Amino acid sequence: MSKMVIEMEYLSIDGLIDQNADLISVLGWKKSDLQMFHECKLLLGKYEPENSKIIDDLKINVKSFERLVEYHKSLDNCKKDYKNLIE
Repeated sequence: MSKMVIEMEYLSIDGLIDQNADLISVLGWKKSDLQMFHECKLLLGKYEPENSKIIDDLKINVKSFERLVEYHKSLDNCKKDYKNLIE
């Protein structure tokens, strides 16, 4: 059986914010929000070094961030659809 290697891309929270500044601004998320999403298991990530809990040592999995944003967008669409139904 062959092993499939999946390489995951991780970015620091500052790097994630820099690459997605407009999007994060629209969503109204801050560094502390991203850390809380990680602690609540909404974002995959890891601390480097492993035993650290300092926010600047947290690396977020880019794909999990993209999935969380897509989920957030789908919730917004549901809210709009619901609002249109009740008006």
